[in-house]
Amino acid sequence: MLIVMKPEATDAQVEEVLDVIRSLGFKPHPMPGATRTAIGVTGNQGAIDPAHFEMLGGVAEAIRVSKPYKLVGRDLKHDDTVVLVGDAEVVLHVMKGAVDEIADDQAGEQTHD
Repeated sequence: MLIVMKPEATDAQVEEVLDVIRSLGFKPHPMPGATRTAIGVTGNQGAIDPAHFEMLGGVAEAIRVSKPYKLVGRDLKHDDTVVLVGDAEVVLHVMKGAVDEIADDQAGEQTHD
């Protein structure tokens, strides 16, 4: 889940959202931006009801994130993603928009007989 705060949200309102996320047993990942803060949520095994957050002060919207590749982006996870392939460790570096471009390319592919 991604919670987007309003531009005028106070530090106390952001902290309240972080507290609610923790109280639900999840891990918050605040991402302060130039005009507002977004908060990623990890640790959930299924969908989280956006109603937990939509009525909190300072929240603009709560967005369900159903694609797991969103969790490897540098905005949410600053450390390298390391995958074990056989005995080798492979470090993944994903550039912003790269996964969307790959998906677009694959959707446009045609098979030839």
